[in-house]
Amino acid sequence: MFKIKKVLNSSVVLAEDQNQQEMVLFGRGIGYGQKPGQMIEEKKADQVFMSVDNMRAKEFLQLLDSMPQEFIDLTQQIVQYAEKRLSSTLNSGVYFTLMDHLNFAVERHKKNINITNRVYWEIKNYYTEE
Repeated sequence: MFKIKKVLNSSVVLAEDQNQQEMVLFGRGIGYGQKPGQMIEEKKADQVFMSVDNMRAKEFLQLLDSMPQEFIDLTQQIVQYAEKRLSSTLNSGVYFTLMDHLNFAVERHKKNINITNRVYWEIKNYYTEE
């Protein structure tokens, strides 16, 4: 069981375990209707990110706090699809990286800014499955 410290949005909460170690929990609807102080079961989380004590983790929390809900949901769907398709577990850092990448790509598109992927050929040829 985790105690909710802060609801970042309907899919992400900041919580603490019985040892008062802070964690970020991802899960569809995990934060919906929840309030700080309420308890939540670990099985409701699709992903649990441990220890948010360091500065980088605090930056991730700020990113999550400002991220549109659609990108959080889409990121979860993409990672789940990739893990199923590749029969592998991806590094948990991919959630934050992909979420930020999607948000930035949409912002660039809105501003009509095109960026050429200079390593496209290498990615296509060396990472065919991915």
